[in-house]
Amino acid sequence: MRKLTALAFVVALAGLAAPASPAHAQIDPNVRSYGVYQRDQLVAEIYREDAGPSRYTEHWVLSPAYVYPSDANGVTTVIRSSGRAYDGLADFFARVPWSPGSRHVEATCDDGDALPARR
Repeated sequence: MRKLTALAFVVALAGLAAPASPAHAQIDPNVRSYGVYQRDQLVAEIYREDAGPSRYTEHWVLSPAYVYPSDANGVTTVIRSSGRAYDGLADFFARVPWSPGSRHVEATCDDGDALPARR
């Protein structure tokens, strides 16, 4: 449960750190890959795969150096374009850095302008 709460916070943080765009997406739909930085070091990468205009999946690859944000650890997390370009999800999985202790997090997102209970 603690990891799920941390993941929800990270996904929310991605939305706050993304540049403003007319879409309501967590991360800018015009950019497919992002870097996650802590202490000025790249500690994770995100790849966005669209399944439709308001449904997409974010694949997060967290290095062993990644720290889940919390009040206790005091780590600032910044999400911005990593400058790396991937030619699709298969290329992302083939080339994203991976070492022992790395983790993959997959978040399926439904982007809407109403709460599910109010649709």
